[in-house]
Amino acid sequence: MNIRNAETIILKKGAPSALLLFHGFSDEPETLRPLAEYLFRYLDMDIHIPLLAGHGLTMEEFRNVSFRSWVRQAQTAAEELIQQYGSVTVGGFSMGGLLALEAAADFPQIRQTLLLAPPLVFPPGRTLLLTFLPLIRLFKKFKEKSLDERGGNRHILDEEQRLRYRPRFQKEPLSAIRQYDLLRRRAKRKLGQVNSPVLAVFSLRDRVAVIKNRVYLTKKIGKIPLVVLTVTESGHMLPVDRERFLLFRAVRDFIKGGEDERLS
Repeated sequence: MNIRNAETIILKKGAPSALLLFHGFSDEPETLRPLAEYLFRYLDMDIHIPLLAGHGLTMEEFRNVSFRSWVRQAQTAAEELIQQYGSVTVGGFSMGGLLALEAAADFPQIRQTLLLAPPLVFPPGRTLLLTFLPLIRLFKKFKEKSLDERGGNRHILDEEQRLRYRPRFQKEPLSAIRQYDLLRRRAKRKLGQVNSPVLAVFSLRDRVAVIKNRVYLTKKIGKIPLVVLTVTESGHMLPVDRERFLLFRAVRDFIKGGEDERLS
């Protein structure tokens, strides 16, 4: 079964605070729905997960997307929620974490920042691809996704979840990957401008946001409170993989009480 729905998710109950979440590259808000529904149940927060530009629709729209569109969406969504709520937390999974950093850096009113497998530093293979991308694009337009024989996402280690969250497309446009990298570079430059406490979650078995991201973030985040949780039995798709409930509880506890040394 594939449960993909390409639409913005909004969970509202008239709460005094809000959580703004961003999904990942070549992904959709549905990946964050289980986390959102868990937090909505246990916290007094409204939750917003916008569908990012170029995602969930056609391959042509994905090919033509610009990272500036993603940044504008993040800035607009954060600004609107800050005007509506007394307290706003931002977060994101994978590339969405880069957008959460953007919002946290641009708006000092942000209360907390959640980074779930943020890809600030890519693994060697992807770094090499990006280095030669201008040349590669002369001969090739797409990169095949890492799928198993049933079309499941190999970045999910839980076999059942792998089938439930099969990706919409089996390939990624190199033009969109270029925009992803431009956003990554921009977010790295803004790390020092983040003032809110940060919860960052990594997996030792992540082949996208490889574990050296943990070291990089720890060195670059500055003097603000940083809580790091490292899991061991999940792939890159943390919100839907084997240790998702551990992740849910960690996020809940962080939002409720700020930094919690038991998580590190």
